[in-house]
Amino acid sequence: RGLFGMFCYVLEDEGISGFYQGVTGAMLGQAVVKAVAFASNDWALTELSGGVSPTVWQLIASAMFAGLFTSFFVNPVERIKVVMQAGSVGNSNELQALRQ
Repeated sequence: RGLFGMFCYVLEDEGISGFYQGVTGAMLGQAVVKAVAFASNDWALTELSGGVSPTVWQLIASAMFAGLFTSFFVNPVERIKVVMQAGSVGNSNELQALRQ
């Protein structure tokens, strides 16, 4: 069927709004991820630079910390989403994915 065939199927079956089902959850999830990333980067930058203008290396180190911390925070949620999308859980609900 391919991408175009699936596009036509969703358009015919659900209309334009079918392309945006579930977008609220994705947007809220990304808002949390970005908030964690920016907050951890700001904290690390403040700790490393002591409140003065940061050097390039301090910027790099704080960005690395933010990436590490955000990945640690987000990975469990992403794991649940992958398990649910793969259909490897019976009914693919959140509780069953958490138990797996």
